This record gives sequence, structure tokens and C-alpha cells, in this order.
Amino acid sequence: MSDSTEKKRVYGIDLGTTYSAIAYINDDGKPEIIPNSDNERITPSVVFFEEPSEEGKVGNVIVGKIAKESARTDAERVISFVKQEMGTSWTKEIDGITLNPEKVSSYILKRLAKDAKDTAGHDVKDVIITCPAYFGDAERKATIAAGQIAGLNVLQLLDEPVAAAMHYGLNKSEGDRTAIVYDLGGGTFDVTVVAIEKGNVRVVCTDGNHRLGGKNWDERIVEYFATKFAEASGTDKDAILGDADTLYDLQLQAEIAKQALSLRTSHKVSIAFEGNRERVEITREAFDEMTKDLLDQTVDLTQKMFDLAATKGVTKINDFLLVGGSTRMPQVMEMVKEKFASMVDNEPRPFEVDEAVATGAATFGLVKTIQEKVEEKKNDILNAQGAQDGKPVSAEDAQKAEEQAIRDVADDCALPVETVSGINGVKATTVASRSYGIRVLKAGSPVVYNMIVKQDVVPAVFEREFPVSEDNAAKLPLQVFSNNIMEKVASLDDSTTVGDAVMELEPGTPKGAMIRIKFTLTEEGVLSLDATDVTHGKPVHAEFEAKDGLSKEQIEAARKETADLVIG
Repeated sequence: MSDSTEKKRVYGIDLGTTYSAIAYINDDGKPEIIPNSDNERITPSVVFFEEPSEEGKVGNVIVGKIAKESARTDAERVISFVKQEMGTSWTKEIDGITLNPEKVSSYILKRLAKDAKDTAGHDVKDVIITCPAYFGDAERKATIAAGQIAGLNVLQLLDEPVAAAMHYGLNKSEGDRTAIVYDLGGGTFDVTVVAIEKGNVRVVCTDGNHRLGGKNWDERIVEYFATKFAEASGTDKDAILGDADTLYDLQLQAEIAKQALSLRTSHKVSIAFEGNRERVEITREAFDEMTKDLLDQTVDLTQKMFDLAATKGVTKINDFLLVGGSTRMPQVMEMVKEKFASMVDNEPRPFEVDEAVATGAATFGLVKTIQEKVEEKKNDILNAQGAQDGKPVSAEDAQKAEEQAIRDVADDCALPVETVSGINGVKATTVASRSYGIRVLKAGSPVVYNMIVKQDVVPAVFEREFPVSEDNAAKLPLQVFSNNIMEKVASLDDSTTVGDAVMELEPGTPKGAMIRIKFTLTEEGVLSLDATDVTHGKPVHAEFEAKDGLSKEQIEAARKETADLVIG
């Protein structure tokens, strides 16, 4: 691979709730995980803020395994599961510094990039970052902001199931396939039906729950341990759970117990609190029973996707792929086989549960890079031809230019021509993870009219004209909402505010004057609005900053604030 290609590598990052990973495409054209400085392939998404050594100074920021272990003795200085807060107004103050999800996530991204530099000599700059398919506008913009604060060039966000399917689809030779990707991570769950057609990855439908993941299973074990300890020692359970250090120790013990129960039928732990120490046993049977309702939620969402896929013409599913660390729990595979094995052609199976998303993102990065290179060379060839003869480009000339560009890129990248040709034709299409609409009046009452409906193919554009409700109004507020209603009209109670824009109206604008509203949702899930006063031709454009998100100025300020902190 040439030096120029090396410098332009695109890295895939799985920014996970409990663990994160980074991958790239190696010189053999294969996706490869970059181990961290602990020589582990995944890094705990945990951040620890050390106490400053001097007053007025900022302490070191530690990310990963040491941060996770530090929570045993200093839980108040540790932040974990921050992915669940992306796109919200959550904050925490440590040493006078206000931390939000974007800043905390940026430290995790910095750790991944630093490890790639230290362990493999990679200068990470251009990245594809993955996110749950059902992440909305606010969560996606927060994820992009985290990357920017970390000093990375976020080329694109990629839905996690699309990443997994990209890795799966481009590394198989069986031809067209359909698969359902069941992704149960540490703090999030999504289930997606994908179709792989001639190397292209198409999301048929997707849904999920950003508050459902392995953490919920851990919480049930914590509750169980606290209850059993309280019964044996006569201690108040609320006092146990109310002590930050004891609670975090129980959380770590719960995670270990969950992993142990994946291998054996029972596990014992030793719990200490206020001078009391007790041994508590948990069995797999008890664990499965206390978490059955959580597993049932994944069953309901999965069945819903099978049913919805059928309405979209996908009635045959070849493969059931389990992704995400929490799918290692035996109860998950047992449930999948019991409920869904008869609905797919092949035996359900784990699919690189910790790494498929990161390696898929790296694969997508290669696709994006190759396609951009081919397009650039093609345009250079056509421009040169046009300069020579001054004639318009024919379809035949364009085809020849593309073929030559593919050969040139293959030579530059030391890849077979057929590989570059195949990659150049790859496309990934997804669907809207939720509906987006605008507040309007219906029979005098406010409702949300969904301009883009959940499961619509993206990128999506929809426009419609609406009449103004009053005479001589000076301003027209344009309130944008999101919801999970798969119909054109939704109630305000079922909807969440995305953002607001204000349109200045011409003096004397009469009731009934038409305003054309246009929604655009990019393939990354980022929403923008355009509105036009049809009578006067007056436009307004708004790219919505998430209600609780950061402005460009705030992102830049956060980047400068975090630039000098030490990542350990």
C-alpha cells in the first residue's frame, strides 16, 4: 500500500456503552482490531478523574481498565455508561469542571486514538463512528460532537447493525442474503433486518431501546446480592445500596457473576459492609428467572421486526446474527433458538460479538475511501478529455473513465482490480429510526404532522404546504418534534421536541397564506428544515442543534478544554 494511502486510512470506532474498540483495514485488505496499551482488543468505556495534585490544577484523566478498577475506592470520580445519556442535558461536576456526555465520550475516543498511535504507530484522524440504529437527531449530533472534541475528523456516523452487516456481507461469497442482527450490548439493544444484495447492505427495518442492555441484568444481580446480604446480616438494604463505594463494588461483583454464570450453574461472592461480611450464592436458574422480563422485551422487539419486514416484502430470513457482549449469556441463545430458530434458514449464531461493529465500520471506511478516490480520478480523466476536445462527455466516455479510474486506484492501493471494482459499487442504505414532524393545528388542536415517518428509507426528503392560521401574524414559530408513531399524525404527548426555528412573515400576511415546509434527513440521521413563504418567496433554513446539544462554539471550547488533559 502506498504512503499516500497509508496517510488516508479511515478507522472504524465502535463507541460502546460498556466497551469500545477501534479497527482498520490492514495491508492485506482485511479488517483488523488494534489492541490497546493493555494488550486487550476492547477498552472499557469508563472514565476516572484523578484528584489534582495542586489546587487550581486539573487531575489526570484515566480511561479503561484502571478507571473501572478505581471505582471500587473512588466511585464519585468515575463515569460509566455515558452512552445512555448522549443527546440529553445530563451533566456532572468534578473539580469544578462541568462534564457532559460529549466531553466524557471524547476522552474514550482519545484513549482509542492514543493507543492506536502507541501500540501500532497509527496516526488516527479520519474515522467512522458507529451508533445504535435507533439513535435520533440529538444522540447522533452528540456523537459527532464527541469525535470533534477529541480532535477527530468524523467522516460519517454508521448504524451499528449496518456496520455488522457490512462486515458480514462483504466477507461472504454465498451471494444475496437476508439477516436479522440482534445486538444486545452493555447498555443498549437494537434489532435490525438487513438485506445484502450484490454486496450492497440495505436496512429493511430497525428498532431498539437505548435503556436496555447488560447493565439492566447487572442491576438485578446487585439487587439480589443486597437483599441476601441484608437478610443474612440484619443490615438495612437501602443503606447498602446508598453507599457509593459498596454499590460500585456490588456492580463489579455482579458483572463478574454474570460472566461466571455463562460458564457454570452457580457462583458465590463475598460481600462486606459496616464490619459485616457474608457469602452469597446466585444460581443461573435464579438469575434467569429474575431477568426474564428483560429478555422478553428483546423478544417483543425482535418479533415486531420479523412482522414489519414481512410487510416490506422480506419474508425469508437466512441468518440470525447475535452481536454485542451481552449475547454471551446462555439465556439469550436459548431464547433465540426457542423463539426464532424456526423462522430462519440457518442455525442462529454469535457473530464476532465484541468486534463485528468496529471491523464493519473500518470496512465501510475503506469503501468510502475507495469510492472517493475512484470518483476523483474519474473526474480528473473526464476533465482532461473535456479540455482537449471541448465536447460534452458521453455515457461511453464516462464508463471508460470510470474503468480507468478503478485500475489506477487499484494500482495506487496495491489491491486487485476486481476488489476495487466490487467496492466501488457497494452501497449502504438505512431507514429513519423515528418519525420527525412539525407542530400544526388539526381541527383547532395542536398535533404533530410527521413529515418523515419511522422506517422511511434515508436519505429522505419530504415537503408539504400548510396554511397560516391567523391574519397579520408577524412571526411563525416552526416547532419540530420526533416520535415513534408510524403514521402521519401524532399527538404532542407522544412526541419529543427536537428544535425550533422562527420564520419572519411579511406585514399583512393573510390567514390561509401558504408556507412550504421541507424536511431533509441525511443518511447519518441529521435533520434540517427549510420553509418558504410561497406568496413572497421568502425562505428560512434551520439545521437543528439538538435541544440539549452543543453549538459549534461550545464544541470548539470543549476541544480546547480537553486538549491538555492526560489520557492514561
